[in-house]
Amino acid sequence: MGIGELIATRIGEVIATIVIGMAGSLIAAYIYEGYTKKRDKGEFKAESVALQIFDFAISMVPEEN
Repeated sequence: MGIGELIATRIGEVIATIVIGMAGSLIAAYIYEGYTKKRDKGEFKAESVALQIFDFAISMVPEEN
């Protein structure tokens, strides 16, 4: 592996880390927004939030061919 490939690999890893971090932040913001809306309405239930997170996690799993 040459120095160019090594640098490209490291740059790719940094970009992937940033993208994953941003996605995590967006997911957390979405969950928090839903929580605050339900909390303000008095409809908050921890079980429903846990199920929403579980459903989202399941939707991220790639389908098998």
